[in-house]
Amino acid sequence: MVRLLTEFYAIVGNPPVEVGAMNLIAGALLREGATAQQLSVALQRCQRITFPVRLPHILNALPGHGIDDGRPEAETAWAMCPKSEEASVVWTEEMAAAFDVARQLLFDGDSIGARMAFKEAYAGEVARAREQRRPIHWTASLGWDKTDRLRALTEAVTKKRLSREQALELAGAQQQEMQLALAPANLPLLAGEVKPEIRLEIPGLPGVLKVLADSHAMPAEIKLPAKLPRKRSREEQLAHLASLPISEEAKKKLAETISANPNAGRTDSRQA
Repeated sequence: MVRLLTEFYAIVGNPPVEVGAMNLIAGALLREGATAQQLSVALQRCQRITFPVRLPHILNALPGHGIDDGRPEAETAWAMCPKSEEASVVWTEEMAAAFDVARQLLFDGDSIGARMAFKEAYAGEVARAREQRRPIHWTASLGWDKTDRLRALTEAVTKKRLSREQALELAGAQQQEMQLALAPANLPLLAGEVKPEIRLEIPGLPGVLKVLADSHAMPAEIKLPAKLPRKRSREEQLAHLASLPISEEAKKKLAETISANPNAGRTDSRQA
């Protein structure tokens, strides 16, 4: 540890001038349970500090100890919490514990009191987790609203809080819709398979359906016509999309794909 500290201050400058300071800092870090690997990470983070780096800065930058451990700030954490039984969330263990303290106040109509109680409890939970060097752990709390379940799980996969496999397992009976929400970018590959570049040669919704069919990710309740039309106007595609028996979240993603396609608004006078 002394070697790591010496090399660090040789780079950033402004080392402590007290005799034996490096040994004292190393001893304090060892008493905190820090490892050489954690110290290396902390010193890399401290390279962005412009003022002289001292022991409190290093302690605060240790993985699982300081503010840079992936746990949301209190206000962000409160905003993420479900405010009704219908809402779903993927949250940390500390958020879940703090929300238990505030839950009754919230459901009694005291949103301000609930927020203050949550923030106080959350600060304590986070402080204990960091003191114990516990890594961040995300879990899902799923509400009654099926559409919101897919939103929360899809967002968690996008932000790397849950793996795709975890999200599909949690989706339960909505696994097909979950696959649709995550397709095509996150489709798994078979061993030895090379993922081809995706090109929508058929524009808009038909093109999306073709990609899903080719990738074997088409939900069972969607039946493709015998022959896909070559081109249809954006309005026709969106009207057809509205009639599909899939979730609103899946429809929204397909609608965004249609709108983003430069050929989606063009019509073809030729018969399909």
